[in-house]
Amino acid sequence: GAGTTSSLNNIAAGSYCVLIDDGNECTLDTTIVLTSNSNLSVDAINNGNNVLVASSNQPGTTYQWYYNGQPIAGATDSVYEPTQSGVYYVIGTTADGCVDQSLYFEISVVDGIEEEILDELHIHPNPATDQLFVIGELRSGKKLAVEIYAATGQLVYAKEYNSLSGNVIIPVYQYSEGMYLVKLAIDNNVRLEKIVIER
Repeated sequence: GAGTTSSLNNIAAGSYCVLIDDGNECTLDTTIVLTSNSNLSVDAINNGNNVLVASSNQPGTTYQWYYNGQPIAGATDSVYEPTQSGVYYVIGTTADGCVDQSLYFEISVVDGIEEEILDELHIHPNPATDQLFVIGELRSGKKLAVEIYAATGQLVYAKEYNSLSGNVIIPVYQYSEGMYLVKLAIDNNVRLEKIVIER
């Protein structure tokens, strides 16, 4: 929008056209470029008790926590205590709109006999190239959910298996090289394992 003032505050970064008029029919038309100096950096840590704590190098940063790639309703404080196993991260935003994301965190809560079943499942090869195998046995009536997350926290694969006797074959040839997180879940019990895709 246009303005006719001698000064402006709190405007967004970008390119602006400025017209200066001294009132005596002398004018100057120029373009200026404004850049943000926020240089926002958001970090987060797990304090060892599955409590996540976010911090920022900019005062007034607001936070939004994410679970498995989705925003968590009401989770906007700098501290968040996960209630479910999965992948968590936080996004911070400054007043002038700068955004930064923390690294992701693997939170795992397992108990009971399903933990033993998950421990007996084998994921190979690691590193993987074109295919990934999950080997093991499921109890009757149980379902195995397999999810794969990129290092950014993005969910790239999700499938549920009603039976498992031998190999589950997961194609990974379409994914870029790098670090990934495999999530295996039976009911509310979760096992997380890092893998590498390389060629």
